[in-house]
Amino acid sequence: MEFLKPIFADKSLTFDEFVNACAAGKIKLADLSGGDYVAKGKFDAQVDKLSAANETVKALEGQLEQLKAAGANADALNAKVAELQKIIDDRKAADEAATQEAADLERFNAAAGEKKFINDFTKKGIFNEFRTAMADKANAGKADADIFKGLTENRDGLFESPQNINIPGMGGGADAAKTEPFHFTFTGIRAKPKE
Repeated sequence: MEFLKPIFADKSLTFDEFVNACAAGKIKLADLSGGDYVAKGKFDAQVDKLSAANETVKALEGQLEQLKAAGANADALNAKVAELQKIIDDRKAADEAATQEAADLERFNAAAGEKKFINDFTKKGIFNEFRTAMADKANAGKADADIFKGLTENRDGLFESPQNINIPGMGGGADAAKTEPFHFTFTGIRAKPKE
């Protein structure tokens, strides 16, 4: 209570004078009967804990921002992984399709045997029909040769002719050396009568 002596300075004060003197002397008084008083050591300890907690919160907020940034990078990375996975899946599907087509072509060639198609366009068209027919449930259990025969019989113009037809004057054959250019002889047409 010694700190109050300078306020009184050997005289008595009214309440208002006392309040003004305390304010001028920067003295703060508290009613301890209500339990509002906290010892300075405890108060300082709580301030230190609060400062440490604030530092921890700042550090955690920094880590959270880093995680958010990493999460954005992870989203970009996941998108890239998904894109690459799609490329891999598409490539696998293309490889499987090519392998299946090669196997189907081998079966087709075995079913065709020695027959030679008139051109590649015709061969490709019949091959596609053959693949469709192999996948058809109606042809389940049928041999490839039977499927091929069903697709090609009674269809003219699919295969090369097994006969080599020699047309005089058209080149090739034994008569090629005897013919003159632009001189054709047709069988079955009479020669022009002499005048």
